[in-house]
Amino acid sequence: MSKREWAEIVYGRSYHLDFRFITIPHNFTKQDIQWAAPYIVATTQQARNLANSPRWSLFKNDLYCIVGVTCMVRDLIGQLGEDLIEVMTKDDQGRPLYVFVGYVTKLNQQQNINNFPPYTERCLDNFKLLYQEIAKIWLVKNYESDSRQPLSSQYQPRNFDELPIASQQILQLNDLTKYPDQAYLYPSLNSSNQLLWQTSAQCSQPTSTCLNIKGKSLNNSPFLNQTITKLPEFQIKERIVTREKYNVSSAPEN
Repeated sequence: MSKREWAEIVYGRSYHLDFRFITIPHNFTKQDIQWAAPYIVATTQQARNLANSPRWSLFKNDLYCIVGVTCMVRDLIGQLGEDLIEVMTKDDQGRPLYVFVGYVTKLNQQQNINNFPPYTERCLDNFKLLYQEIAKIWLVKNYESDSRQPLSSQYQPRNFDELPIASQQILQLNDLTKYPDQAYLYPSLNSSNQLLWQTSAQCSQPTSTCLNIKGKSLNNSPFLNQTITKLPEFQIKERIVTREKYNVSSAPEN
C-alpha cells in the first residue's frame, strides 16, 4: 500500500508579524482557508494552558483531512539549546509564542486514513521540523512583500513515527451526519485519546476532534469531539455554531 501524501500547514506568528497562515498547501483556495481557519483558531483559545500540554487536532471534510498540534514554541523546539530557544520563542514584545503546526492530505472516496501521525501526547517528533517554516520568515516585517503571501507547500509521502492501529474504536464519536449542534466531551486520558484519534482518522464522515484540552472545553468551537483534562466523565454539550472571523482578503488566488 502506497503512503499518503501530506503537505505542511502552519499558523502562528514570528518575531515581527502577527498571527497568520505562514504556510499552506499549494492548492488551497480561499474557501479551503475559510474552512480550516475556525478549527485552527479555536485550538489557540486559553493559550495560557498550552505550556507542557499540547493540543492535538484532527478535522476533515469531503476534500481534506488536517492533523496538527497547537503548543508553545518552547515545547516544540526544546532540544535546540537554550540560546536558540530564547531567541526563537518570543516576539518583538517579549511575549512567549505558541503555534499550530500540521499536515494536510487530500481525500477521495476512501475517507478513512490508516497512515497518519499518531497521537503521542507530549512527544512532538513528527511536527518539530515544521517550525522551520516560521524560521524562514522570522525577521520579515509587515511592510515587506514576503509578509503578504503564505509560503507554499507540496504534497509528498511522509515517514511518520507510527503506532499500531487499534482494532477497537470509540462508538460514540460524533460527526456532521449525527449531531452537528452538539459537542461530545470526554475525559483526557492517554489511552482513550489514542483511541479517539484513530477512530477520528478512520471515520468515513466529516468530523473534528481536539485532544488534551487543559482546563475547560473550548468555547463556541467547531470541534464535535473534545477531550478535557478536568472532566470526570463523558458529557454532551450543546454547541453554538459560530464562525471565527478570519480575513482571507490577502490569501492567494488558486
